Amino acid sequence: MENPESVKKAVQSGLGIAFISKFAVETELRAKTLVAVRVHGLDIGRELKIVHRKDKHLSRAAQTFISMAQITSSKDSTR
Repeated sequence: MENPESVKKAVQSGLGIAFISKFAVETELRAKTLVAVRVHGLDIGRELKIVHRKDKHLSRAAQTFISMAQITSSKDSTR
């Protein structure tokens, strides 16, 4: 499915279950139209990227943010 809304509608229609970002279903979890199931021992990581336009200069704040993210990421990968 192409987007989280389609996934949510399919699950709400009874077509099955899904892995989906908790952020994408916050409203449904609060309204109790969907429920989240924690699976102990299952660690699903997501690879996220910081992106920016190649032809634009990054502000000092943006450069600092990228540096901090890279430091944090390298610490996490050594665990």
